[in-house]
Amino acid sequence: MTIDEERPKPAKGLSNLGNTCFYNSTMQCLMHTHSLYDWQTKVTEERQLIIKKGTVVVNEKKVEVPDAVITLKENTSLPLVSALQHFLAEFRVGRNPNPSPLFQQIAVKAPRFRGWAQQDAHELLRYLLDGIRTEELKRYRDAIFSYLGVEDKPTPEQIIMCKGIFSYLMDL
Repeated sequence: MTIDEERPKPAKGLSNLGNTCFYNSTMQCLMHTHSLYDWQTKVTEERQLIIKKGTVVVNEKKVEVPDAVITLKENTSLPLVSALQHFLAEFRVGRNPNPSPLFQQIAVKAPRFRGWAQQDAHELLRYLLDGIRTEELKRYRDAIFSYLGVEDKPTPEQIIMCKGIFSYLMDL
């Protein structure tokens, strides 16, 4: 496969959903952000978190994080990530992506984008990236809780260990 075959085809433009040029311009940029393709593949294909033993500080307390292999649930609901993946996949194969489903998912996470009022592109980008990161972290949190045996209400020790594992993951 040549480098040219790996690159997405040039965008032909997106349908205007009505006063959404801020959205279309943001999506045009994201469609050409190659590291986003790598990330979106990783986040859904990742099946486990591999934790190496280490020490982290949580609330001014040292926490010893043990070696661990934490299984991530498959089929976890990631509606915003899924909508973004579908949007990028359409673009990648040379189709004109339908911008509506992704825009609707953004509006679910950030109600300020409901309707068709003009908005700031940088705020849309921030809400989109925050939303997909939140879905990713919830998937991690659920797996960590399952690994630690947390059911309804975690104990203080489980909370500290969960925060320790999260802290470890954020330092990678």
